[in-house]
Amino acid sequence: MTLKEYQQYKRVKLAKEVSVAFLSCSTLLNDAGSQFKNIAMNIKKLKSCMERHKISGSGDNR
Repeated sequence: MTLKEYQQYKRVKLAKEVSVAFLSCSTLLNDAGSQFKNIAMNIKKLKSCMERHKISGSGDNR
């Protein structure tokens, strides 16, 4: 197996593992009455706040 083939193999293997993790997260969220798309939207908002340096506070759980 060449280095390039090995790297491709590892990428495919990693993608499969991440897929399983996302499926597990989605199932847990669904069981908790939420949806993965809601979490993804919150992450997008947090990233925007971080980029604009708007995140501050004590870290309370609002």
